[in-house]
Amino acid sequence: MLFAALAFILAGCTGTPGSPNEGVAGSGLNPHFFRFPAQTAEYDSPPVFLKGDAPPYPWPLLMHVPRPIRGHATLSFTIDERGRAVHPHTVETTHPYFASAVATAMRGWRFKPAEKAGMPVAVVVPHLRFEFTEFVGGDPLKQ
Repeated sequence: MLFAALAFILAGCTGTPGSPNEGVAGSGLNPHFFRFPAQTAEYDSPPVFLKGDAPPYPWPLLMHVPRPIRGHATLSFTIDERGRAVHPHTVETTHPYFASAVATAMRGWRFKPAEKAGMPVAVVVPHLRFEFTEFVGGDPLKQ
């Protein structure tokens, strides 16, 4: 199994609609959110993001603080040969709930896997960063 180490940082859990880092809680991620090198020694064609939602703002933080806090989570993970995001690992986070929200959202992400010589290969993504700046969608306690 080949692994490609892609050194890039992706940002933005809450962005402005239409921006490359668009990711409103519960919404689908913009396909341009994920940028991969076109070709490396480990693969001939990069993975392609197909579908998945942005991580939501963690509910426990909404319930236990006077107002939502800002923070971030940086995780690494692998896109396996089947195009699934697996093996999330927290690289850095301002609060464990932020990392947990990203890891949970990853379960639903699907990619067209990277390929080498026409065969799917696993790709390690070493840094995926999401910014949690605010709860989007009004007062969650009134919903």
